[in-house]
Amino acid sequence: MTPPARHPHGRKDPRSAPEEFGREVQLVVFQLGEEQFAFPVSSVKEINRLLPITRIPRSPHFLEGVINLRGQITAVVDLRKKFHMPDWPRDDDTRIIVLKVDELLVGLIVDKVHEVRRIPEAAIAPPPPVILAEMDRHYLTGVGKVEDRLIIILNAHGLLSKREVEVVDQLEHQEAASSASH
Repeated sequence: MTPPARHPHGRKDPRSAPEEFGREVQLVVFQLGEEQFAFPVSSVKEINRLLPITRIPRSPHFLEGVINLRGQITAVVDLRKKFHMPDWPRDDDTRIIVLKVDELLVGLIVDKVHEVRRIPEAAIAPPPPVILAEMDRHYLTGVGKVEDRLIIILNAHGLLSKREVEVVDQLEHQEAASSASH
């Protein structure tokens, strides 16, 4: 067995011994109102400025519509509406975070994207039971403790219910077929 790499001053190199220093999770941190949320970076395909959105009649209240993302019709969800948060004016900081959820691309409107940040797994606590009683537990992964703040970590795959994913998929296919016929 090869011994661990050594630091020039005789200490172990932290990059070669993750078990000693703890594993890290890389997160895309964003803001909704005063709260900070995050998705694991592996769930995020890209981040865009707010693009023109085509509204879809009779869609769920939180579905803003669809965008044309380099030729691919992509549903856009207003995360504030999905979380039943009050309206907030959109401005130059407003972004669309594009996630890959199963085989679908879904854009999420957020107030502001802060950073891509690494935090130790040990700094992530499971969601408190009282929160889980009030929220859909499928899209809440944990709460990250970073310096003097908390970051709510979301699960992209649990964000939309199975039925909502089906609706989004149908809308994207309908809009793509409509665009192709024009």
